[in-house]
Amino acid sequence: MATRILVPLDGTPVSEAALSAAEQLARTRELEVLLVCVWGPQGNQMGQDPVQRGRILDVMRCVEVNLKQYLAVQQKRLADQGIPTRSVYLMGHPSEGIFAVARQEKVDLVLMSTAEPSGPVCRGPSTPWCNTPCRFVESAAAR
Repeated sequence: MATRILVPLDGTPVSEAALSAAEQLARTRELEVLLVCVWGPQGNQMGQDPVQRGRILDVMRCVEVNLKQYLAVQQKRLADQGIPTRSVYLMGHPSEGIFAVARQEKVDLVLMSTAEPSGPVCRGPSTPWCNTPCRFVESAAAR
């Protein structure tokens, strides 16, 4: 039976170091890799202002599209090496989502490394996984 490994990714090179470790393990044994990305506003970031809420929802939709594309690219890269891989994208608090998936999927090992304790951070065009810039991010940068 294959060892099931969960690798949380947040789009940073630091988080991808864990993915590199999973690839190395896959060369020595039969593995199934589950890539997980959990992202969402933390605390009361939505605010009460309807305009602010609308902008934040636009950014969230944009980030979701970009992170799903990022996961698909990483999943394909591993699959092209013959490593059985699936990916999961969740909205919510990263640590809660990661461990909920780990329990649900009965993973054997969680390989994680992250520079952003609150999950992926979108910084517009300078963000490695951001292929579709958000209007809100662009307009904020122009100010």
